[in-house]
Order: sequence, then C-alpha cells, then structure tokens
Amino acid sequence: MNGYSRQSQRGMAILVITILLLFAATISTLMMGEVGVAEQKSAGADVRKKEVYAAAVGGLEYAVNWISENIQDSTWADTSGDNFAGNAGDTSTPAALANATAQSDSYSHAITYTLLTDLMPAGNEPIAIRVTSVATGVNDSHVSKTVSKDVMIFRRYLTNAPVGGDPSQFSAPPLAVEDCTADIKGNPDIHPGDNGVAMGKASARDPNEHATLDDCLNEGHLDLHGGSKVEYQPPDSLWNTIFGPDVTEADLRALEAAHPDRVLFVDSTYPHYAGQPSFNGNNWHASVGSADESVILYFDSSVGCPKLNGSPLIYGLVYYEIVDSDNDGTPDCTYQGWGGAEIHGSVAVEGDANHITANGEIYGADLDFGGGDDGSGENSIDFDCGLCLPTLSEVPGSWRDF
Repeated sequence: MNGYSRQSQRGMAILVITILLLFAATISTLMMGEVGVAEQKSAGADVRKKEVYAAAVGGLEYAVNWISENIQDSTWADTSGDNFAGNAGDTSTPAALANATAQSDSYSHAITYTLLTDLMPAGNEPIAIRVTSVATGVNDSHVSKTVSKDVMIFRRYLTNAPVGGDPSQFSAPPLAVEDCTADIKGNPDIHPGDNGVAMGKASARDPNEHATLDDCLNEGHLDLHGGSKVEYQPPDSLWNTIFGPDVTEADLRALEAAHPDRVLFVDSTYPHYAGQPSFNGNNWHASVGSADESVILYFDSSVGCPKLNGSPLIYGLVYYEIVDSDNDGTPDCTYQGWGGAEIHGSVAVEGDANHITANGEIYGADLDFGGGDDGSGENSIDFDCGLCLPTLSEVPGSWRDF
C-alpha cells in the first residue's frame, strides 16, 4: 500500500511539472506573439510615416514648379479679408495633383500658396510666397504630413535696355546692327526717337576696315532725319546688347507659347500656334503689335532675311538672326525690297545690314513689353507682366516639416 502511494505521488509530481512547463511555454509563446505584433505595428507605422512624408515632399516639389511657371495665371482669394485679392495673407491653389500611390495606401494632396508680400506690379519685388503641401492617407485620414517652404519670385524681361529703370520698357536705336551697313539705296527713312539716335553698332569696330563710325554705319540713301550714330560701350554681340546674356532662344520660344500673338518666332516650322499671321517663306506682310502691346518679331536664320513688304505696320522689335548661307564664316544676308513697311520701334540685324532698299520707314519709339492696358488702369491684382519670365528662388532656412 505504501509502495502504491509513492508511485501515485511520483505520477502527480510529473503531471504538475508538465502542466507548469506547458503553462510557461504558453505564456512565452503569447509574449513572443505580442512582441511580434508590436514590431509589425511599429514597422507598419514607420512605412506609413515614410510614405506620407514622401507624398508631402512630392506635392511641395510640384507646387514650387507650378507657381514658377503659372503665377501670372493664378487666381488669388481674399483670405486676409481686406476686400482686395492680392495682398499679403491671401491664398491661391495650383492645378490639381493626382494622388500619390504607395505600397500601404494612396495619398491625396492639399496645396496652398500664401502671399507673404503684396502682389504688385513690376518694381515692387521680390514677391514672397509660402508654399504648403499637406499629404493625407486616402484610407486612413489620420495619417497626414505637412511640409512647406518660402519662395521669392522676380520678373525677368526679355530685353536688356530698359527705359528709366522700368524693365518692361525697352529702347534701342531704330536701326541696330552688330557690325556695319552698306549699299543702302531707294528711299528708306529713319525717324529718331526722343534720344535723337538713328543708328547703333553693338560689336567692336575694326579700325583697319572702318576708320570711323560714319564709315562703318554708312547710311547711303537712308535719310536719318538729323539722327546720330552710336557705338555701344562696352562692345558686345547684338544678342547680348538687345536681350542680355541670360536670355536664350528657348526663352523666346517659351514666351511665344505663352503669348503667341506677341512673340512670333519665325523659323522653318512657323506658324506654331493658331491665330499667328501667315508667312510665305520670303516675305512678311502682316501688321502686328500696337502702341500699348509691342511685339517681338524674330526671324531665325533658317528663314534667311525675309522682306518686310506689302505695307505692314509693326509696333515692336524686329530681330534678324545672323545668316551665313554659303558657310564661309561671313554673314551674306541682304535686306532689299522693304516696300512700304512702317516699323515703330527697332530693327536689329546680326552681322552687317546690306542693301536696305525701297520705301521702308522706321520710327524710333520706346516699346512696352509689359502686360498692356487691362482697362482698369491698375494691374496690382495679378502677376500679368506681359513678355517676362518669372524667376524663382527658394528662401534659405525656410523649410518646415511640422
């Protein structure tokens, strides 16, 4: 009997130990599972955090690029409540940006521009804007991130000779050449502007070829109506003298896309946009521009030196790119046949201007490359700067991600 009791006690001890071990294993398994779940939650939260941050930064990059190209088309709301749209504190939004798709979720964007300075016409610059991008999870709205930065926007006009410090007002001699003139016949006329200058030369004169400026800028039959001749100092290319070294042909094409009625980039594929005047490849007949809205009529070298005939009336800058048709290194373009053309502004010719003939009339005039008259007499509620290129720079130290 005693032996049986000891056997039973040993069996009970083993059972108890087994149960305890099983209990301990179960607790351990549960604890490990809890740790695993916590780690998965932490990893998932970290992924969501990175995704929403990336979406917010992507929205900010889009917003900065959009405002730099479209500020003149932006519509501002009177957020500040002063009954005037365009003052500090007022806001605007860009064109909608598609949701950002990520592994865990997709994220919507809310982008806002807030004026830090008043939006005023040229001369009151730079314009400071705070760009804010908010990304929010589409399926989990509590997952959200806000980032912002401040930018400054300037207006950069397409000409290098402003009038009275106003970059939208341009002035050049009625006839501006890079090198010299020769063989001018017929009855062309130049009527100097207010400064009395009739002809200007941009590049340095070679004294071995032309001892004097009169020798270089030989008017021939061209009646200058008492106007003078000038050499620009310091000498430079005609392009840099007229447009400045920071402007490129790509800039002209970009402005043509924005203002196809005011920038006419005439090349072998012209016209580029609906409504632009026709061109037959040899003669320009169309009247373009007005006293309030001057044009840039740019003849690319691919079309040679088209004649301005058919009595066109042109307000603006007529620019001829250099032409070297026989590739001998010397421009060989001639400009004869300007029948009845009347230009108010400037004609600029790269290289030499030879054989300007017939009855062309060039009236020196300051040109307005601004936004034109919008009928209100005031242009302070928008950024319409006419023929200008908005230039953006980011404000150092203005990044915020909270």
